[in-house]
Amino acid sequence: MRRKGKKPFGRVLTDAAGIPPELVSSLPLLSMTGQEELFIENFKGILQYTDAVLLLQTKACLLRIEGQHLFLVYYTKDALKLTGTITSVCFLTS
Repeated sequence: MRRKGKKPFGRVLTDAAGIPPELVSSLPLLSMTGQEELFIENFKGILQYTDAVLLLQTKACLLRIEGQHLFLVYYTKDALKLTGTITSVCFLTS
C-alpha cells in the first residue's frame, strides 16, 4: 500500500530525468488550439471516424471526440491532427 501523497518510483525517476510522463507510459497527449484544431499523440488506433465523431483506442482508455465538420488533416501510427468545430472530448473507460 502506498502512503498518501507519495509518488510511485517510476514517476520519481521520470521527474528526475526530465522525461515527460506521456512518453514513458504511452498516455495520450492532446493539444488543442481553440475549438478548431486538435493534435493527438500516443494512440493505438482509430475505431470510428465520421464528420461528427472520432473514436480512438489508447493504451489507457477510449477517447471520443465529438463535433461538426470533423476532418483528419493527417494521421500516422503515432499522431494525428483533427480540424473542425470540436464540441467535446471524453475519456471513456473500457
